Amino acid sequence: MKLDLDLLVMRLILEQEGTVLPQASCNEYLISQVLLPLLRGEPVPLRAIDYGAFDEDDISALAEYNDAVYRIAQALGQTAERIGAIAPVARSARQFC
Repeated sequence: MKLDLDLLVMRLILEQEGTVLPQASCNEYLISQVLLPLLRGEPVPLRAIDYGAFDEDDISALAEYNDAVYRIAQALGQTAERIGAIAPVARSARQFC
């Protein structure tokens, strides 16, 4: 498998800065105060959660959103593994002095 690094770099340069997470279709409180802190490895004490800010349906919507984020992370990890598994190919001519 060949990887065109020049093309990869150009596409990364042209990509706009922003979040890689999909748009959330669930309760914003749960996203900002529970899910994102947990994803960052921050503790979220149960006593600090405002249980009046969401209902039972919001929890299932959050679970579906979490599954979508997990699938993105898995795909990214698989892509990184594939790129890391590509064997380097020696050039016929020296590229750097």
